[in-house]
Amino acid sequence: MEEKVNHLLQQIDEQRKTIEELNFKATRSSSPTGSPRGADVRYRNLYFESQKKIESLMNENHQLALKLERALGKLEAYENGACAISEGLKKMKEMILVTNMTRSTETAVNFSTQAFPSMDAGAEPKTNPKKKKARTGK
Repeated sequence: MEEKVNHLLQQIDEQRKTIEELNFKATRSSSPTGSPRGADVRYRNLYFESQKKIESLMNENHQLALKLERALGKLEAYENGACAISEGLKKMKEMILVTNMTRSTETAVNFSTQAFPSMDAGAEPKTNPKKKKARTGK
């Protein structure tokens, strides 16, 4: 039984090889140059389609690379801008603090000079130069 099965399998393989050879000969004989025309045309079509796909993917990749480059530039500019702004705000805050301290010091000095006039070498305390006007009733 196994011999018969093996014999049948061999016949099937031989028939498959024969069919492939006949297809090859038929394709070659249909072309004037002797090359398999149908397979050649399919191969060329597949080749051109794949080249077009490769080219479109390369263009898309280039466009995406440009977009990525722009996005990275914007991100870098934003980070640098935020850093510069925060430094500017810190300097402005310091300037406001210094200005406020100066004003506070000036106010304190003015208040102390008004409240406690200086007594230099026997000088009399300063008086208010405003003179009171006498009221006259009409």
